[in-house]
Amino acid sequence: MLCDTAGHAIPAGVRALLRWTRRFWTSKGKRQGARVAIEWHGHDDRGLALTNALAAVESGADRIHACGLGIGERVGQHAHRGFCSSTRRGSAGSTAI
Repeated sequence: MLCDTAGHAIPAGVRALLRWTRRFWTSKGKRQGARVAIEWHGHDDRGLALTNALAAVESGADRIHACGLGIGERVGQHAHRGFCSSTRRGSAGSTAI
């Protein structure tokens, strides 16, 4: 699981982190025959949680953490309704929800 627990990531940073992590674990998996699932857990301190979550999906995250009914940790994670509506329209790739 990759976390932005301080809520200061920007989309370009999320993409770079996901790409690096995916390459790292892919190279390890080739040797050991396993694939590692990558999860994204971001916070909304700067109002970028939804944008960062979509960037994580575009960059290959397997699971995205979200909050429901406005309940989240500290300042909260992105609201799942915005994420679901964005991904259903196809703007973030072909991730199953």
